[in-house]
Amino acid sequence: MVLTLFLAGCVLPFGTQTPLPPPTLESPPPTAPSAETAEPEAGATPSGPAILLQQPVGAGTLLLIRYQGAGQPCLAATFTAEVFQANRCGAALTPGAVGVGYVDALTDPAGATVRVAYGVVHNPAITAVAVEFVGGGSASAPVQNGGYALALTGDQRPRRASGIDQYGYLVGQWEFE
Repeated sequence: MVLTLFLAGCVLPFGTQTPLPPPTLESPPPTAPSAETAEPEAGATPSGPAILLQQPVGAGTLLLIRYQGAGQPCLAATFTAEVFQANRCGAALTPGAVGVGYVDALTDPAGATVRVAYGVVHNPAITAVAVEFVGGGSASAPVQNGGYALALTGDQRPRRASGIDQYGYLVGQWEFE
């Protein structure tokens, strides 16, 4: 019982007659903003565009970039951060739905055309996306930072995507736009 009261601060330490003064905490001095901070690009979010995914596709590395453009969320699929080859903007990219998917043909750095199914998921529990194709068959794409991408072969035409969690459970479905 005495030990409990001592730990709760109701009993003074052994041999003291007056309460101890409260400890003083020193706060670190505030730091001034860096003069090297760059201004955000026009149309970008205050934190700037975010690369959600980098994935080898064709003869290059596909980038999936989320950014704010003209007052709405946007998603770009491209091989270079300087030139966005495919831009998709709109309410579907705003959290609320389980996910969204798009299909576009892009040109890789070697000049070859590659078709890609890509999108974002809005539920952090989704760790993979299963893509179902028109005419049957499916393939899976891992989720990185909320984005996913799948290089398509031949005549694969994505029809529907299913979000899968780490345990293999279906979290939700959406159609490709």
